[in-house]
Formats: sequence, structure tokens, C-alpha cells
Amino acid sequence: ALCPDETALHIPRGVGAFALADGVVRHQDGPLGFVPDPYLGENPEAVKRALQRSYGRLLEFPFDHLLLAHGWPWIGGGKQALQDFVESDQPPTTTA
Repeated sequence: ALCPDETALHIPRGVGAFALADGVVRHQDGPLGFVPDPYLGENPEAVKRALQRSYGRLLEFPFDHLLLAHGWPWIGGGKQALQDFVESDQPPTTTA
């Protein structure tokens, strides 16, 4: 578990993948974004910073795909997409 409400599962088959639970979403072919603030608890900005740090630790693993519980998967280039998300000063937040 990355935090109490987020889990990541590494799938080391082929080029590798990560399945992520509830912290990020992706609408159609858009960028990764945080779930809406009301779903992130009493201090959404602190949760976002903590999730970014946690997602950053995933970059140590080999993978190319992201499978998301909410939204479209990122097939090919998922590691770069997650790295861009982690390194962003203000990753987007989706609307409900």
C-alpha cells in the first residue's frame, strides 16, 4: 500500500505494468490527474504531495503500462507519464 487509501500492484510480466487504485485517474487519452479534492480527505494538498512522493518510488521498478481503477489505461509510455506526473509542480485535479 502506498498510503491507507491507495495501493499499487506491480505486474512484472512482459514490459511490466502497475495497477493503481484510487489516487489518480485518466480521462480518455488525457494526462494523469488526481481524483477530485473531496475524495482526498480533510487536507487534499497534503495527500497529493504524499501521493506524488509515493508514486515516485514506483519509478524504480521496470514497467511501461499503467492500469487505473478509474479511467483509461496508459498502454506504452506509462512510466514516463507517471514520472511527468510526479515531477509536476501542480498535477491536474479532475472534476467529479
